[in-house]
Amino acid sequence: VLGPFSAHQELLLGLGSTLGIAIQLLVLLPYLRRAGVTFRPRFDFRGTGLGHTLRLGVWTVLFVVVNQIAYTIVVRIASDGTAQSVVQGCAAGGGGATGYTIYANAFLVVMVPHSIATVSLATAMLPRLSAAAADGDLRGVGAGVAATMRTTYALVVPVVVLLPVVALDVSDVVYGYGAAQRSFALFAPTLALFAVGLFFFTSHYLVLRGFYALERTRLVFGIQCVVAVVNIVLAVALTRGIDPGQTAPRLVIAYACAYAVGAAVSFVVLSRLVGGLEESRLLRYAVRLLVAAGLATLLAWAGREAVHAVLGQTKLAALVALAVAGLLEVAGVAVIGRALRIAEIGEVVGLVTGRLPRRGRTRT
Repeated sequence: VLGPFSAHQELLLGLGSTLGIAIQLLVLLPYLRRAGVTFRPRFDFRGTGLGHTLRLGVWTVLFVVVNQIAYTIVVRIASDGTAQSVVQGCAAGGGGATGYTIYANAFLVVMVPHSIATVSLATAMLPRLSAAAADGDLRGVGAGVAATMRTTYALVVPVVVLLPVVALDVSDVVYGYGAAQRSFALFAPTLALFAVGLFFFTSHYLVLRGFYALERTRLVFGIQCVVAVVNIVLAVALTRGIDPGQTAPRLVIAYACAYAVGAAVSFVVLSRLVGGLEESRLLRYAVRLLVAAGLATLLAWAGREAVHAVLGQTKLAALVALAVAGLLEVAGVAVIGRALRIAEIGEVVGLVTGRLPRRGRTRT
C-alpha cells in the first residue's frame, strides 16, 4: 500500500516500540537482582551531582541533535532518489527498490555486527575506563581503549572484508522476496560499500568511549559536528545530477568518508589527551589481522563460488553459499590468526567456545 501511515498505524508502531523496550527492561531485571543491583528511590537531590550530570547531558543531547540533522538531510536526498527513479521508470522491473529503501535496509543489516560486537564490548569497557579516569590514570584510559579496539577488530574486520564477497547472497536471502524478488541485486553495491563505513564507524564509536570516561562530552559534540558537516557536504556533492539508481551507494561513500574523518580526528585528539593509544602496537596488530582476514576471505570466496557452480543462482544456493562462506571465514581467521600469533583472536575464540556446552561436563 502506497502513501503515508494512518494515525492508527502510527499509534500501533509507537505503542509496539514502547512495549518492546519495556519488555527488554523486564527481561534484565532478574539478572540485575542476581548481580546484586537493588533499586531504592531517593529524593535528596541536593549534593548528589545532578547539576554536573545535567551539564554533561546537555552536550550529549546536542550530539544527538546534530546526528539527527545529518540523518534527516541524508534521508531527504535518498527519498528524492527514490522519487526520481519512480518517475523515470529506471528501477529494475519497473518498480524495484532504490534510494531510501536500499540505504535504510542496508544500514540495518550492517548495524547487526556493530550491535552484537562493538556495543557489547564498549559497554563492558566503559566502567574500567571511568575508574581509570577517576584515578587520574590517563595511560590506563588509553590502554583500555586500545585493548578494546583490538578485540573488537578481531570480530568486526572479518565481517568488513567478507561482506563485499557475499553482498549479493545476503541481498538475495534478506531482501529477495515479494516486490524485490527481481531487484534484490540492487542492494549488493550498497551493502559492500557499507562494510568500509562499518570499520570507520566502529573505530570512531570506540574512541568516543574514552572521551565519555573523561567526561569530555563537549569535545565529543565538536567532533561529531565535523562528522555531520562532512557527511552532509559529501552527500549533496556526490548525488548532484546522477542516475537515481546510484543514490544509495553514493550516500554510503559520503557516510564512510565522514566517519573516516571522524575516526581520525577523535583518535588523534584522544591520543594527545591520554598520552597515546599504543599506536605502534595497534598498527602491527591491524596489519596481521588484515592478512588473516584477507586470506580467510579468499577461502570463503572459493567456497561461495563452488556452491554456486553446483547449485546455480537460486535462493537455496545463496543461503548455502552464505553459510559456507561464513564458516570458512570464521575457521580461516581462527587458524591463520593462531599461526600469526594474534592473541586477540584466540581470546575471542576462547570466549565463544567457553560458552558452548561440553559433553561429559560434570554437574555441580
